[in-house]
Amino acid sequence: MKKIICILLTVVMLLGLCACGGGATAGGKDYKGLQVGFGRTSIVPDVLGVEIAGGDASARISTGYRDEVSATCIAIKEGDQTILLYTIDFITVDKNVYAAQPEIAEATGIPEENIILNTTHTHSGVSIRSSWDNGEQDNYRAKYRAAAVDAAKLALADLSPAEMYYGSTMTENMVFVRHYLLENGTTYGNGHGTTAGTTIKEHLYDADGELQVIKFARAAEDKKDVVLMNLGAHATMMNSIDANMISADWPYNARSYVEYELDEEGMPDLEKPKDYLCAVFEAAAGDQIPNSNIKSIAPYGNKYPEFGNKIGEYCQSVLDGEMTKAEGTGIQLKVHDYTAPSMKEGLEDVERLQQAQEVASISSAKGSSHVDTKAAVAKYGFPSVYEATGLVSRSKYPDTYSMQLHAMTIDGVSFIFAPFEMFGVTGREIKDTSPYEMTFVVTCSENAGGYHMGYLPHEYACEESFYEYDVTKFARGTAEDLAKTYVQILTEMKGAE
Repeated sequence: MKKIICILLTVVMLLGLCACGGGATAGGKDYKGLQVGFGRTSIVPDVLGVEIAGGDASARISTGYRDEVSATCIAIKEGDQTILLYTIDFITVDKNVYAAQPEIAEATGIPEENIILNTTHTHSGVSIRSSWDNGEQDNYRAKYRAAAVDAAKLALADLSPAEMYYGSTMTENMVFVRHYLLENGTTYGNGHGTTAGTTIKEHLYDADGELQVIKFARAAEDKKDVVLMNLGAHATMMNSIDANMISADWPYNARSYVEYELDEEGMPDLEKPKDYLCAVFEAAAGDQIPNSNIKSIAPYGNKYPEFGNKIGEYCQSVLDGEMTKAEGTGIQLKVHDYTAPSMKEGLEDVERLQQAQEVASISSAKGSSHVDTKAAVAKYGFPSVYEATGLVSRSKYPDTYSMQLHAMTIDGVSFIFAPFEMFGVTGREIKDTSPYEMTFVVTCSENAGGYHMGYLPHEYACEESFYEYDVTKFARGTAEDLAKTYVQILTEMKGAE
């Protein structure tokens, strides 16, 4: 009788293991094991003569491409939950970029809310939102959407068991806030930081130069490890390369440094691959940009590809060091509804608004860099065209903006996805007060409506009337409130583990 009972107990235990799929159990929950896949597809246009995204698009028409712009998808599966995490070589997630999401969902069966679109913010990528003179923009948008679907299919087919590790390092002399103290005691912050000549004395405010790295170490011998890196640095190197060449900017060289050996010219040697696949995500970089005119405090300046190679070197140093292993608590995905007041300052001056409308009209017709636009700016004494056009935009803003804030955790590592160009100091506030040891603050991400929400300036930029204050949609104080809101979301997710 005892022998029969033992046999029955053994059968029950075996059946229980089969029901768990061989996975681990933690906290009474069944986790069936982390799997990660990687897919990358080209989004290089089939024709030249297309508009380039950064700067005055009407003055930047492509004559070729310096490196391959791509759509990269990381498939992450744990238990019954699958996430498709994208980073794409566009400047922002606008409605045309967002349009790929339902097509990806239909092709893969992954719910739209589990498909997260982000961009590398390259200012030398294709302007998908503009109307090109050659009439090819609709063809390109269709090509991009198909490429995004193919990247997902590749990533899902590539799914393989993995263990997750994370680590970080502080970069030195790499990322700087783009606001400066001049030798005459005044401040300078037009948003670009490359035209103030030799009068710059030092940069103002602290930058967040932390490079965060996640490694998915995959068990199968034929599968390379997948690396995610996160750094707050605008990809705006167009003034150090041919301005009319399409480029993924420094993120291309940063990820290529990790993926390939470099040739004698410092470019990736595609014949000599390494053991990693790498994706770059932009952290909080609304006010952080490498600058070319300040060699004493930014020795790498706006130099491309040297800057990207150096970031890749920092990433490799983290991979070669001791990384923390993430513990299995599964995947959580949370969407939080948020409403923010819009920026309305300055609208009480009716005469000034009329002058701004005249400048904005000329800028819209001829471009922000046109001589007539500059003449109108000078005529009315605006510090920049952005103050005029921004003031006009404010007059058209609704009273509030509603949006959705996305957050995710994977095995105890957290991510927030922000549809803004968030300032470095705001990103640091979130990371420093997050309940998680590592929080990837990813910006230039999607909003539920598919629209990029623009700059989210910290109070210091509003107080000193910097460029980002001129063009922001949001009332001052929104950045500080959002930082607290994101931490509250992460705290709730931490409590649910």
